[in-house]
Amino acid sequence: MTKVAIITSAHWEGDARLLRHVRYLGQAGHDARLTSCADRGRMAAVLCALREVWRSNADVVLLPDPELFAVGSLLARLRVKRAVIDIHEDYAQAAMARPWVPVGARDFIRVFADLAVRLGRLAAWRVMVAADELARSNDFVSLNIPDPSTLEFGEHDGSKRLVYVGDLTRARGAADMIDLLAGLDSGYELRLIGSANPEFARELNARAERLGVAGRVEVTGRLAHGEAWAAARGSLAGLNLLRPVPAYRNAVATKLWEYLAVGVPPIVTDLPGQARLIHNVDASLVCSSVSEMVDVITALGGQSQRRADLGERGRRVVEEAWNSSRPDLVVQAVVEP
Repeated sequence: MTKVAIITSAHWEGDARLLRHVRYLGQAGHDARLTSCADRGRMAAVLCALREVWRSNADVVLLPDPELFAVGSLLARLRVKRAVIDIHEDYAQAAMARPWVPVGARDFIRVFADLAVRLGRLAAWRVMVAADELARSNDFVSLNIPDPSTLEFGEHDGSKRLVYVGDLTRARGAADMIDLLAGLDSGYELRLIGSANPEFARELNARAERLGVAGRVEVTGRLAHGEAWAAARGSLAGLNLLRPVPAYRNAVATKLWEYLAVGVPPIVTDLPGQARLIHNVDASLVCSSVSEMVDVITALGGQSQRRADLGERGRRVVEEAWNSSRPDLVVQAVVEP
């Protein structure tokens, strides 16, 4: 049995990918624990996480945040531990889309993120990545495809409810979701399962009020993974309206796989990464404008059999992708000596 400490400075304790790591490692007989320091200021969180690395008695320390990659791996080495860094995205590109990063600081953050990954690769024992385009030779690729057996498939409950699961930001299309709802008839509702920073939350509320749809928008706040997908199940469609920022151009969000796994057809913006996946279900679900989404959703709302077919087809896409890539076996292998 290998003891594995997953230590994060930026991900909350309910992060889906990290909890999947814990489950996969447990299934292989390893003792995996997740420690999150994200409930404090950024610098305090980093110091907390590095302290946890130093104190850990685990055999392997898994680090999922770029600010921990280099120093965390070196600290692990000093403590005679093996360090694995888990690269989730192109952090340099992602910095340009972060709403909390001041515009004037983005170039600095981009350079820092790129350097953190380079140094982390040199310091770490092994490297795991979340997408093929992030991989170099000898990297372990654990795709963000959830085990479909852990997500219950559900038939459409007959409602005209649209759903979104995830953080609410401008770059992720939260404002566009309000505009989309305003273009649909009054029978449609929008459930937002996620949170926004206070300033943007006020902006979304004001937008909904101005467009006359405030009473049709439900914001649940962030929910635990299983609870979130239970609340999404049965919806007419799921939304992922990413804007064309560099970090999202080729991204395939985990939530797309999860929408498909629970039987909810995703409506997405026409970006290459997510379009490639959704074309396997139905190309009409990939839209280039809010007005096009209005037409697609209106048609879907009146076609119960087509909605059922899309739900079943999406579930099959996830099952086939899972069976061909087996992310659980990759995570288990990356900690083996």
